[in-house]
Amino acid sequence: MRPRPLLIAALLSLCCTPAAASEAFNADVEEALQGLITDLDKLARWCKTPRLFGKRDEAYELVLEFDPDHERARKTLKFKRSKDGGWVQSPKYKRPRNWKPKVIPQYEERLAQALARYRDRMLDACIREAARGGHTRAADLQVELLKGHLPGDAKVLQALKKTLLEHHGQLQSVEVPIALERVAFRLNKYFPKDPDVRRALGEIEIDGRWVLPATVKALERHKQITVQAAAALKAVPAVSTAQATDAEMAAGGAGDGVKTTAHLRVLGTTSAESLASIAKHCEAAGPFIKAVLGREVKRAKMRTLFVFRKWDHWKNFVDRWKGFTPEVREYARAATSSGYPVGEHEYACLPVGRPEVELDVCADVIFQTLLNEAFAVWQEAKGQWHELPGWVRIGVSDYLTYRLTGKRILTTVGGEIGYGQKKPEIKYRSPKAGTDLLPIALEALQRNQAPGTHMMLGKGLAAFTKDDAITSFAFARYLLEGRPKDAVRILTEVGKGRDTKAVVKEVLNMSIEALHVELMRWIEEMIATAK
Repeated sequence: MRPRPLLIAALLSLCCTPAAASEAFNADVEEALQGLITDLDKLARWCKTPRLFGKRDEAYELVLEFDPDHERARKTLKFKRSKDGGWVQSPKYKRPRNWKPKVIPQYEERLAQALARYRDRMLDACIREAARGGHTRAADLQVELLKGHLPGDAKVLQALKKTLLEHHGQLQSVEVPIALERVAFRLNKYFPKDPDVRRALGEIEIDGRWVLPATVKALERHKQITVQAAAALKAVPAVSTAQATDAEMAAGGAGDGVKTTAHLRVLGTTSAESLASIAKHCEAAGPFIKAVLGREVKRAKMRTLFVFRKWDHWKNFVDRWKGFTPEVREYARAATSSGYPVGEHEYACLPVGRPEVELDVCADVIFQTLLNEAFAVWQEAKGQWHELPGWVRIGVSDYLTYRLTGKRILTTVGGEIGYGQKKPEIKYRSPKAGTDLLPIALEALQRNQAPGTHMMLGKGLAAFTKDDAITSFAFARYLLEGRPKDAVRILTEVGKGRDTKAVVKEVLNMSIEALHVELMRWIEEMIATAK
């Protein structure tokens, strides 16, 4: 049986199946390997004249890496066949000395020439295979050469760069995410600072640094969204004061009157100043969504928002409010810091411990509601709206709240409520003033790795953790600032009830693993740019 060189076996193992490699490519590779074996055998025999016996054995050891059954190499190195058919070297074998060490440079030069001929034959084989459409097989072989006896070889690196760039260009036209990611991974690994590669990958140079297109876009969009938030607030007419209804008064839900806007009534037991600020910002939420996401919100004619400063006020309201069913009333009695509906167009914001967070919590409740109305599709058969996934209801809502109110909140969920069943219990945390959430998000992404991103995108609201909340906030910012058109497409599709992970792969043209890597890099670039 003709021996199969080790490198051919390694190459074929990289393909989907041995048959995946073309016969012509296999023939070219084997011819190059046989040429190298012949050259190394000649080099070993040449060593006899200058009595470089140590180098002779070194050459034959190299031969055995490509042809394990080479007869002369095995004999010279004192190998014999064992009973099981393998090779066993004599325990008495000892590497001989080189009698003329001054001649060793000639040996090294001859070896380099042999490897150069082998390299050139292999690269010629890669060129022919790439021309046949086998860019992956060509790149696999070039990578094997770099891993083997030609580490850092400039000619192999140049050939690998050419192969990968050609393949990357072809894959972009047909959009094959997994294959494209593999090529991009290799380009990033072997050519991290090469300008040609960076441009081919769509990166942009800023102040001597190559960054993602989403980073450049985000720097521009962040400023635009700041202007859009200010414009939405400025466009809100003066907040008016009205009287509470008898039912609201009887339930203890009215304090210093009702603050009203075109679409909102805000009342409760907090201060009149706080109620007015909440009314203004929540009224601006709809126009702000339209400005940022280009989606008109189908708003109810009038919504009512109750805001409670103290727990006693809330408990009194729960006991007296006629809009509660018995089950909802039981849940409301056990609830902690949260915002949820108490009627068809009526919502309540519970005490959050700090008056300065009231605005953020109320805005977040309204954003969750308006995002659902803007993107969720009505299910006729079920008579209900598709429920937006947790990362939208938490991440996108928290981001929009942060940009409109100028503050930051983190929303997490969890808690065992009533009847032993898991029900959403929204909790609001306000990070210390001035806290940059992106470094915290980066730590969470690094801690949880790609599986954490997988899980976050697939979780419902009730399963979110603090890490999920901060990661979803970063993902929302990445989309809304760095990829705004893709953000709208993704929200539109998940609003139809489609799986987020499938939609993300389709719209962003990348796997979740690649998204995880890109999100971390984007955050790092945004942090570096802010310094």
